[in-house]
Amino acid sequence: MLADAAQIVNGKLYVLGGGWDTLVVSSPFPVNQPCGLAIAFRIPGAGTNPRKTARIQVVDQEGTSTIATADVQFQVGRPPEVDDVLPQRVQLAAGLHLSFPKAGTYVVIVSVDNAEIGRSRFRVVHPQPAGSGERLNA
Repeated sequence: MLADAAQIVNGKLYVLGGGWDTLVVSSPFPVNQPCGLAIAFRIPGAGTNPRKTARIQVVDQEGTSTIATADVQFQVGRPPEVDDVLPQRVQLAAGLHLSFPKAGTYVVIVSVDNAEIGRSRFRVVHPQPAGSGERLNA
């Protein structure tokens, strides 16, 4: 989930201004924008305990230009009383400082140990000037 900010405190995910898919910027391009990313997924019970790497990439829609890449190391433990067939929940939060070269569609791609687990598209746009929208004829 894209957000204005995200963090994890004591196993709880806190999201501020989350769930957007359009970023409206008023500055000329290139534009720098801080944002947050909240990620939640499950690891199979048998896959717990080894250290894993999550990779977060932000790319343009065509996948030709990488805006940002972040690698996050994590380890998911499994309490001894929990059966190893039960999946364990993983939550990650990241603060990103992105620089967008132009308006358009971008994609956040998340992978764990080189296997893609999800992607989310979003747009970066300039606001339309007042009065530039379509007018309805009565």
